[in-house]
This record gives sequence, structure tokens and C-alpha cells, in this order.
Amino acid sequence: MEDIYSLLNSEIPNDCYVVTDVDTDIDIAGPKYWKIIAPESYDLEAVIALNLATAATVEIFKDPTLTGAGTDLTPQPLNQNASFTPSATISKDPTNSADGTLVYATRAQAGVELLLPKIIFDRGKTYQVKVTTDADNNSGYIRVVAKETN
Repeated sequence: MEDIYSLLNSEIPNDCYVVTDVDTDIDIAGPKYWKIIAPESYDLEAVIALNLATAATVEIFKDPTLTGAGTDLTPQPLNQNASFTPSATISKDPTNSADGTLVYATRAQAGVELLLPKIIFDRGKTYQVKVTTDADNNSGYIRVVAKETN
């Protein structure tokens, strides 16, 4: 999987899916979190895209200390004819007491889609995407295009 847009120019694999979340009230004091748990028995490749109304810092951490699971998001298969059931878990608004080990950080510009490079997540590990906005009442979305392979 090269990137989120190359899928449009090639055959869509059966094991490829998308998860999207929209938030209309991201504040400075309370960063926005998403949790990704990679499957135990499959490799998880993902491309993450974000678009925010206000600039923000975007960080990905490995092995955060979670105190609340958050709400699981429903994956949608990109191939609507596929009968694939994803093994990964992607959730919004988990709570934590520690971010974990930083594996990636960047800045998102206001109103410009930020496309992160493809990430291959370690099997069975938990990751956290953290968005710290520059202004209260920020709004935006995250889109995770993922593929699970042996």
C-alpha cells in the first residue's frame, strides 16, 4: 500500500479498510486522542490523514499507559464485495496516564490535509495518535486506511 491515493489507481485488496472520525471541539487543555491496537497475528500497515481547522501538533506514541479504552470506531471495507473482518481495533477518546514512546511527530497546518507516511505497526502493540491544537474549539477529522497481511 503506497499511500491513501494510490488505492484509487489499483485493485483494492479485500483486506483493506478505512476508519474515520470527526470531532468538532478539540481544545488546547485536552488534546484529542485515538488508539490503534495492532492485531496479534497480522501485520498492520496504515496511512493516516488528518485535516484540522487550526494548526496543531500531531504525535504517534507506542505503548501508552491507558486508563480508559475509549469508543471503538467501525471499520468500513474499501472493497464492498469483500467479506474481510478487521482484527485491529481503532478507538476515539481513550484516556491515559502516560503517552508512551514517541515514534513520530509533525505539525499540521490549518485547513490542509496532512498525510502521514505509511506506518507498519508492531503486532499486538498499542499506539496512540495525539493531536494538540493551537486554539480552542478546533475541528477536524482523522482517516486511517489500513491493511492487514500475514
